[in-house]
This record gives sequence, structure tokens and C-alpha cells, in this order.
Amino acid sequence: MRVCKIVQTRRGRFALLDEQNEPVLVIDAETLHKHQIQEGSLLDAAGLAAIQAEGQLRAAKDTALRMLSMRSHAQQELYQKLCRRYDKQAAAAAVSSMQQLGLLNDEEFVRKNAQALAERHCSAQEIRARLLARGISRELIQTVLDDLQLDGQSACEQLLYSKYRTKLLQGKKQQVMAALGRRGFSYAQARNALDRVCMELEQEIQEGAEEL
Repeated sequence: MRVCKIVQTRRGRFALLDEQNEPVLVIDAETLHKHQIQEGSLLDAAGLAAIQAEGQLRAAKDTALRMLSMRSHAQQELYQKLCRRYDKQAAAAAVSSMQQLGLLNDEEFVRKNAQALAERHCSAQEIRARLLARGISRELIQTVLDDLQLDGQSACEQLLYSKYRTKLLQGKKQQVMAALGRRGFSYAQARNALDRVCMELEQEIQEGAEEL
């Protein structure tokens, strides 16, 4: 293939056009200059493939760095996101590069996120489901949850006070029970927490009435 024209794209990359003025390859500036590609250059199939693979890897690394600068990611989560834009080989190599740079650590990621979710009074089951969705292994999640020693009963009670207090005061206990079940609390945890919180709310109401 003869490179008949090189056109810069809106994103600052460069499109290599063939004799029919059709784009054959889009690469970054570094790859363009490294291989000394210019209008009139001849590239065979093997050369095109090598340049494309190199460009894909560089772009995948740049994207990975940008994603990690916005928030931390699990390894599998980052890989899956990169695969939406790049081939699997480039995505895997980019993830490996991020690991070597010390920017990916699944155990640290799990501990940080599990602790944050626990502070929001999430059940162990909800925490597990959210982390599984990010590509974390069940074994690592369970290890972290075991270390955290979450108090499901306390979390359930705190959630009732912070999120469902109004509904309880309105007498919507069945709706609240169903909501707790959807959030991963066991029936026993939800029932016990509901009974205790409702009793305390009734005492508050009674004490308030007595003050009046």
C-alpha cells in the first residue's frame, strides 16, 4: 500500500489514506514519526499490522491512564472497558503495564470499596454483588469481608434510621421489609432490626407527646 495522503483527525491522530483516498489506518503522532511514515511511503501488509498493533497498544495505555486518573479500577473491570475500544491483546498489555506501574491493586481496591459501602450501611451480600460486577474474584471478596467482620444487624438498623424512617412512621413496614430483602439483608436481620427500630420510634413519639 502507498500512503497517498496523511490527514489529522479531530482527536489529534493521523489517518493514512490509500490511492482511493480511503483511510486504511489511524495512528498517533508518536507512531507516525517513529516509523517515519510520510506521504508516498510504501507499507506492506506485515508492516501495516505491526504499526496498527503498536498504535493500539499506545492508545490503550493512554486510555487506561486516563481512566485510572478519574478513579481506581479493578484489573478485570479496566480490561473489560478497554476491550470495548481496543483488541484483547492491546487491552491485556495495557492492563499489565498499569500493574507494573503500581496503578492496579485488586486487594487494595476491594478493601477501599468494601469499607466505603459498609459505611453506607450496605449488607455483605450487596457489597459482594457490587464487587463481583467489577470483575473481582469471590475468594478475594470473601477474604476482605471476613477481615472487616461486618455487623449486619447494626447496618440494617442504621439503614432503617437513615433511609426508611419516614416510611416506618407512615406504617409502611411491609414495604420496608421488602426493600431490606432486596438490599441483601436476611429475613432475621430485617425482622429484628425492624422490631427494634419501630419500638424506639414509638418511644420517641410517646416521649414527645408527653413533653407537649
